Amino acid sequence: MEERTNSRSLNIIEENNLPAPTPPKQLTAEDVQKAKLVVMGRSHKEAILGRWPDADVRLVSEYAGETSVDIPDPYGGTQSQYEEVFLHLKEYIEKFNW
Repeated sequence: MEERTNSRSLNIIEENNLPAPTPPKQLTAEDVQKAKLVVMGRSHKEAILGRWPDADVRLVSEYAGETSVDIPDPYGGTQSQYEEVFLHLKEYIEKFNW
């Protein structure tokens, strides 16, 4: 079964004129070796480190130079919950040291 980006996320992407996402896919060892991984929550970070202990993985809040803060996954939630998560992510991403 092919995974697709959630329609609530797509609404936010369109409303904010963001680039279209690529289809979701599972993380691979090659991905981990080549990238800095930025995740929303500790459970994702711990899952990645549990499988790949040397992975360069941080929470979005940590990468933004702030304390460790989980951003809740809105999966299955309302459009309002997706929008709230978007605003949290946007706030942190704007602080990234590109």
